[in-house]
Amino acid sequence: MKRPPISLFAFLGASLLPAFQTSAEPTQNLGDMIVTGTRTTVDRDHLPDSVIVFTREDIERLQVSDLPELLKGQAGLDLTNNGGYGKATSLFMRGTNSDHVLVLIDGIKVGSATLGTPSLQHYPIDQIERVEIVKGPHSSLYGSEAIGGVIQIFTRKGISESPRYTLRIGGGSESTYDLSGAVSGVTGNTSYSLGVSHFNTGGIDARTPTSGFFAVNEPDDDGYHNTSVSFQIGKQFSDRLRAKVFALRAQGNTEFDSSDPGSNSDFMNQVVGASITVSPARFWESSLKIGESRDESESFNHTGSPSNIFDTKRFDLNWQNTFTINPLHSLVAGFDYRNDQVSGTTAYDENSRNNKGIYAQYLGNFDKFDIVASFRHDDNEAFGSQQTGSAGFSLGRFGGIRLTGSFGTAFKGPSFNELYFPNFGNPDLKPESSRSWELGMDGDYSWGSWSARIYRTSIDDLIVFKFNPVTFEFKPINVDEALIKGAELEFGTEVAGWAVNTALALISPKDRATGNQLPRRARRSLRLDLSRDFDRFNFGATIVAYDHRFDDTANTTRVAGYATVDLRGTYTVDDHWSISGHINNLLNKRYQTVNTYNQDGINAMVYVRYQSK
Repeated sequence: MKRPPISLFAFLGASLLPAFQTSAEPTQNLGDMIVTGTRTTVDRDHLPDSVIVFTREDIERLQVSDLPELLKGQAGLDLTNNGGYGKATSLFMRGTNSDHVLVLIDGIKVGSATLGTPSLQHYPIDQIERVEIVKGPHSSLYGSEAIGGVIQIFTRKGISESPRYTLRIGGGSESTYDLSGAVSGVTGNTSYSLGVSHFNTGGIDARTPTSGFFAVNEPDDDGYHNTSVSFQIGKQFSDRLRAKVFALRAQGNTEFDSSDPGSNSDFMNQVVGASITVSPARFWESSLKIGESRDESESFNHTGSPSNIFDTKRFDLNWQNTFTINPLHSLVAGFDYRNDQVSGTTAYDENSRNNKGIYAQYLGNFDKFDIVASFRHDDNEAFGSQQTGSAGFSLGRFGGIRLTGSFGTAFKGPSFNELYFPNFGNPDLKPESSRSWELGMDGDYSWGSWSARIYRTSIDDLIVFKFNPVTFEFKPINVDEALIKGAELEFGTEVAGWAVNTALALISPKDRATGNQLPRRARRSLRLDLSRDFDRFNFGATIVAYDHRFDDTANTTRVAGYATVDLRGTYTVDDHWSISGHINNLLNKRYQTVNTYNQDGINAMVYVRYQSK
């Protein structure tokens, strides 16, 4: 498939803005500073939100090969996968639907406007510097999709004064190999980073045989490869002016089992953006960010002929202003403009739409009592106006203990497929809307930390797909209501030199009309991470367990629960070289997360890594 180059408009726009880090980006060594929860940098102790953060050091320590592997088993996160690396992957955050999670890359919204979900399986882990996950409703800051939460991915950036070179080579099971290299640094007031990577695997047999009209019986391995590149260039012109440009592109091919043997699909995911930040006064910081994301897919049948093409292009513009009233109180106000366009082999009744949003937020600190409150108004060309709001507090710490609470509303606009797909879409669909509250308590001590949270989310006008026996049509309609209740417990400490971190999630995701469990969501999950340093050697293990789930709304197709054990180790040869390896699914557990779709048995990888000082 011939892929278009980075769009001329976005590239020229970016080229005019040599860049550095804006206030809406995490800087190096920020520790517990979070951006995503408020669209500005705030210490996580002042936030009411439940937050998970992965740094580059975490990613390398855990030795994960893709983003879903990094998220697996974390409290409140449930993932399903259709047959191994590069296959369709869905994320259910706190029991909400897979299209109720907003994903950003360097502040730019990504995902397929036709499906309504992001391609988590294709975002290259080697190009990621940091991941922030903020759970709970955030439509009052970001608009549509942020019912379950927001995930923001930050690409690699230059941090050292001298050039830093890294190279990693790895190989392992299923004819898998993984190559990556990068150069980054800071020269004067200019930072730069350039990275490339290639991941290739022969894969596993993605699907067990099925029967019926669309029977599948294709006992072969389904491979996957992904080649990616990212860059970021920034400049600090003065104390009052900084800017940056950035880009990330991943493309490749994935094979899959279907009723047409030999089917495969080319994909391309791309983000390009630029930002500039000025400070007209000491109390006022203003930033402008523009960007474009693409999500493109082209499927091929057994003859090698194209069968389906779905291309999504999204343009984002954000103007944000932060006003510091005093060191303890600030206001954030901004304007968002987004335009979605779809093209390909399917003739949609509508192929573009735009959304305009204005938002305002207050952040206040009253000694040990913090308040965050926000409101947003969205006007969408397809489904009209929506208003959302949220408010939360953080109280403490008293004796190491902090109390938190929040309430928020959110919404999710229907996707292009749900609205306009020929002989399927329903243009009369209304947005899904939600109301959520959360209460939490956490403790931070010299010996470790813990947190406990309970939450409740109700979703109205839930979009479901139902068959009409009168018209013989299978269409999406607004009919169901969902009620989700849950609890999350996290604990971290050190025992005999071992770092121990656990995450437990209990959830009740129900369709209120039938009382059935919402499909593809497990009611219980557990993750246990162990890690210890032995001089030059680091050893770690991860145990992940999920309860059973149902694959259909009627709860007649049960997918068994499972537990996996992963081992990993790294040996540091000297200041430049290290050797690492991992064994995943040590007990060779045969399991599925989606009915009939297989997951990897025992598998292993070995890496050699070089890094200059």
